[in-house]
Amino acid sequence: MPVIEQVGLKEGTAYIDYDPTAGQPLSIRTTNGYEAYYIVDGIGNPVQFINQSTVQSTVYEYDP
Repeated sequence: MPVIEQVGLKEGTAYIDYDPTAGQPLSIRTTNGYEAYYIVDGIGNPVQFINQSTVQSTVYEYDP
């Protein structure tokens, strides 16, 4: 079962689901209906979000 973390935001509440084995975030849901899934790189760093419309919504870049 995923571990769910609740985070308070100005606009409401967000819920982040984590993989209990790897500890990596899997998805985020907000009380206003937004839902997105984390895409991770080969070492487990989140590199982007894909929302429920399969649109890339956020991109993260890391320096070596």
